[in-house]
Amino acid sequence: MLDQNCRRVLQAMLLVTEGGGRLEQIAAAAELDKDDTANCLDRLVGLSLVSVGGDLRVRRYSLHQLTQIFVAQQSAKDDLPEEG
Repeated sequence: MLDQNCRRVLQAMLLVTEGGGRLEQIAAAAELDKDDTANCLDRLVGLSLVSVGGDLRVRRYSLHQLTQIFVAQQSAKDDLPEEG
């Protein structure tokens, strides 16, 4: 359901502290520009996968706890070598 950029943002969100990360930090971790990252964050917030906090000047984004567990499990599966 999510495009590759939004998946990269979700994986980068695993590196964000509980207090949340700023757009610039998440963009750097996802290796995307700020516009693409902001678009993905808007989508992820709309899907209730990411929460947004902070104030009017500095927004902070964090994963909901269940989303964090799911993304970590999916990332671990992706890192496993394929049997064959």
